[in-house]
Amino acid sequence: MGHYLELLRIKFSESEKVPLFSMSVSAGKPIPVEDDIEMEIDLNEFLVEHPASTFFARFHSNNESFAGISNGDLLIIDTAISPKDGKIVVVGYNNEITLKIYRVINGEEFFESYDGKLMTRQIEPLIELKLLGVVTKVIHSL
Repeated sequence: MGHYLELLRIKFSESEKVPLFSMSVSAGKPIPVEDDIEMEIDLNEFLVEHPASTFFARFHSNNESFAGISNGDLLIIDTAISPKDGKIVVVGYNNEITLKIYRVINGEEFFESYDGKLMTRQIEPLIELKLLGVVTKVIHSL
Protein backbone atom coordinates (compact mmCIF):
# COMPACT_ATOMS: atom_id res chain seq x y z
CA MET A 1 0.00 0.00 0.00
CA GLY A 2 1.32 3.44 -0.93
CA HIS A 3 -0.15 5.37 1.99
CA TYR A 4 -2.57 5.09 4.89
CA LEU A 5 -4.10 7.26 7.61
CA GLU A 6 -3.79 6.69 11.35
CA LEU A 7 -6.82 8.13 13.17
CA LEU A 8 -6.02 10.06 16.32
CA ARG A 9 -8.13 10.83 19.38
CA ILE A 10 -8.56 14.49 20.11
CA LYS A 11 -10.02 16.28 23.06
CA PHE A 12 -11.09 19.87 22.76
CA SER A 13 -10.86 21.79 25.99
CA GLU A 14 -10.21 25.25 27.29
CA SER A 15 -7.00 26.36 25.73
CA GLU A 16 -4.66 29.12 26.58
CA LYS A 17 -4.24 31.85 24.06
CA VAL A 18 -0.78 32.30 22.62
CA PRO A 19 0.62 35.66 21.53
CA LEU A 20 0.97 36.53 17.85
CA PHE A 21 3.83 38.98 17.52
CA SER A 22 3.78 41.69 14.85
CA MET A 23 7.54 42.12 14.71
CA SER A 24 9.63 40.96 11.78
CA VAL A 25 13.09 39.49 12.04
CA SER A 26 15.66 40.05 9.31
CA ALA A 27 18.60 38.45 11.12
CA GLY A 28 19.64 37.52 14.58
CA LYS A 29 17.67 36.37 17.58
CA PRO A 30 14.27 37.98 18.09
CA ILE A 31 13.53 39.53 21.44
CA PRO A 32 9.76 39.95 21.60
CA VAL A 33 8.35 42.57 23.90
CA GLU A 34 4.79 43.06 25.02
CA ASP A 35 4.35 46.08 22.72
CA ASP A 36 4.91 43.77 19.72
CA ILE A 37 1.89 41.54 20.51
CA GLU A 38 -0.60 42.04 17.69
CA MET A 39 -3.26 39.72 19.15
CA GLU A 40 -3.69 36.50 21.06
CA ILE A 41 -4.76 33.35 19.26
CA ASP A 42 -6.67 30.33 20.55
CA LEU A 43 -5.20 27.50 18.48
CA ASN A 44 -8.40 25.45 18.82
CA GLU A 45 -10.38 28.27 17.21
CA PHE A 46 -7.68 28.92 14.63
CA LEU A 47 -7.33 25.30 13.49
CA VAL A 48 -10.80 23.81 14.02
CA GLU A 49 -13.98 25.42 12.73
CA HIS A 50 -16.44 22.65 13.72
CA PRO A 51 -15.14 20.74 16.80
CA ALA A 52 -18.08 18.29 16.90
CA SER A 53 -17.47 17.18 13.31
CA THR A 54 -13.67 17.28 13.21
CA PHE A 55 -11.15 14.49 13.53
CA PHE A 56 -7.38 14.26 13.18
CA ALA A 57 -5.30 11.71 11.30
CA ARG A 58 -1.61 11.19 10.73
CA PHE A 59 -0.53 10.53 7.14
CA HIS A 60 1.88 7.64 6.59
CA SER A 61 3.40 7.05 3.18
CA ASN A 62 6.09 5.01 1.47
CA ASN A 63 6.02 7.55 -1.35
CA GLU A 64 7.44 11.06 -1.12
CA SER A 65 4.17 12.94 -0.69
CA PHE A 66 0.57 13.23 -1.83
CA ALA A 67 -0.71 16.64 -2.95
CA GLY A 68 1.91 18.35 -0.80
CA ILE A 69 1.23 16.19 2.26
CA SER A 70 4.32 14.41 3.55
CA ASN A 71 4.90 11.30 5.63
CA GLY A 72 4.09 12.05 9.29
CA ASP A 73 1.99 15.15 8.63
CA LEU A 74 -1.03 15.71 10.87
CA LEU A 75 -4.32 16.28 9.02
CA ILE A 76 -7.34 18.13 10.35
CA ILE A 77 -10.47 16.72 8.72
CA ASP A 78 -13.94 18.26 8.84
CA THR A 79 -16.99 16.10 8.14
CA ALA A 80 -19.44 19.03 8.20
CA ILE A 81 -18.32 20.79 5.04
CA SER A 82 -18.93 19.88 1.42
CA PRO A 83 -15.90 19.37 -0.78
CA LYS A 84 -15.04 21.63 -3.69
CA ASP A 85 -13.19 20.64 -6.83
CA GLY A 86 -9.48 20.20 -6.14
CA LYS A 87 -9.81 19.75 -2.37
CA ILE A 88 -8.13 16.85 -0.58
CA VAL A 89 -10.67 14.48 0.94
CA VAL A 90 -10.68 11.36 3.07
CA VAL A 91 -12.58 8.44 1.59
CA GLY A 92 -13.36 5.00 2.91
CA TYR A 93 -13.70 1.72 1.06
CA ASN A 94 -13.16 -1.95 1.87
CA ASN A 95 -12.59 -1.11 5.57
CA GLU A 96 -9.73 1.24 4.69
CA ILE A 97 -9.45 5.01 4.65
CA THR A 98 -7.25 6.97 2.30
CA LEU A 99 -6.70 10.37 0.72
CA LYS A 100 -8.00 11.41 -2.68
CA ILE A 101 -8.43 14.67 -4.54
CA TYR A 102 -12.08 15.54 -5.09
CA ARG A 103 -12.88 16.35 -8.73
CA VAL A 104 -16.02 17.53 -10.47
CA ILE A 105 -16.04 17.05 -14.24
CA ASN A 106 -19.15 17.93 -16.25
CA GLY A 107 -21.17 17.85 -13.04
CA GLU A 108 -20.05 14.33 -12.10
CA GLU A 109 -18.03 13.56 -8.95
CA PHE A 110 -14.70 11.75 -9.13
CA PHE A 111 -11.88 10.92 -6.74
CA GLU A 112 -8.35 11.31 -8.06
CA SER A 113 -5.78 8.87 -6.73
CA TYR A 114 -2.06 9.25 -6.08
CA ASP A 115 -1.23 8.15 -9.62
CA GLY A 116 -3.74 10.54 -11.23
CA LYS A 117 -6.42 7.95 -11.98
CA LEU A 118 -10.03 9.10 -11.64
CA MET A 119 -12.59 6.90 -9.87
CA THR A 120 -16.32 7.32 -9.49
CA ARG A 121 -18.01 6.65 -6.15
CA GLN A 122 -19.17 3.24 -7.38
CA ILE A 123 -16.08 1.34 -8.59
CA GLU A 124 -17.60 -2.12 -8.76
CA PRO A 125 -20.99 -3.45 -7.76
CA LEU A 126 -19.68 -4.17 -4.26
CA ILE A 127 -17.15 -1.33 -3.82
CA GLU A 128 -18.35 2.19 -3.11
CA LEU A 129 -16.09 5.07 -2.15
CA LYS A 130 -17.60 6.91 0.79
CA LEU A 131 -16.65 10.53 1.39
CA LEU A 132 -15.70 10.83 5.07
CA GLY A 133 -14.47 14.41 5.27
CA VAL A 134 -12.49 17.29 3.80
CA VAL A 135 -8.91 18.02 4.83
CA THR A 136 -8.96 21.61 6.07
CA LYS A 137 -5.46 21.96 7.51
CA VAL A 138 -2.15 20.13 7.35
CA ILE A 139 0.36 20.47 10.17
CA HIS A 140 3.82 19.75 8.84
CA SER A 141 6.83 19.35 11.10
CA LEU A 142 10.16 20.60 9.84
